[in-house]
Amino acid sequence: LTNQTVTTCGTYNWNGTNYSQSGNYSDTLQSTNGCDSILNLNLTINSSISTNESVIVCDGYLWNGNSYTQSGSYNDTLVSNSGCDSIVTLLLTINSSTFSQEIISTCGSYIWHGNTYFQSGTYYDSLSTIYGCDSISSLVLTINTAQQSTESISSCSNYLWNGNNYMQSGIFIDTLQTSQGCDSIATLELTIYNNFSHVDSISSCQSYTWNGVQYDSSGIYTDTLQTAFGCDSINTLYLTVNDNSAAPLTL
Repeated sequence: LTNQTVTTCGTYNWNGTNYSQSGNYSDTLQSTNGCDSILNLNLTINSSISTNESVIVCDGYLWNGNSYTQSGSYNDTLVSNSGCDSIVTLLLTINSSTFSQEIISTCGSYIWHGNTYFQSGTYYDSLSTIYGCDSISSLVLTINTAQQSTESISSCSNYLWNGNNYMQSGIFIDTLQTSQGCDSIATLELTIYNNFSHVDSISSCQSYTWNGVQYDSSGIYTDTLQTAFGCDSINTLYLTVNDNSAAPLTL
């Protein structure tokens, strides 16, 4: 009688027979002298272990020393405590982070993701996708400022400015657009000086000198001067020259 104790994985071949379950088995052989030889097998079968692991991650995953960047099914064979194979299957889903960029050119200020920006620059914001991964947004922002200009003008009688004719002094504002489409606010500080008219009625004997010119006969004469502001000052002379040969000019 011979007893044999065996612990193995999966199956065991004993005396030409495959065993896949644990148990006590006997076999009778014959010894060299023709007598029965009874063998007892105390068999323990340890099964291999198969497990599945489902993982959903962002961008990449490190598993059993290997780095994975694509979704898929991956297998790895380990050894259990009983020395048998432990086959592990990884069901991996990789969700990628996203990146987006906006290029904006605007006037004054810009509201982006709830924030107001007044200066040009590159700004970032990190949100989450529906899978919980990063969604990184980039804003390349150019702020074009509004322009302001002021003109101080003195003119006579009237002034033509940006298509409008102004005949009174005052402060006038016009809003145009720059080449970037922003407001260009122009201010006109306008002073209007009026032209002057002056009339002299003179009766003289023989001749009369007026504004440096000598007149010898009656008549109506005009002379245009300039005021201190550069506007016209129109002077008119109604002249009557009295002499022995001419009757007075009736006005």
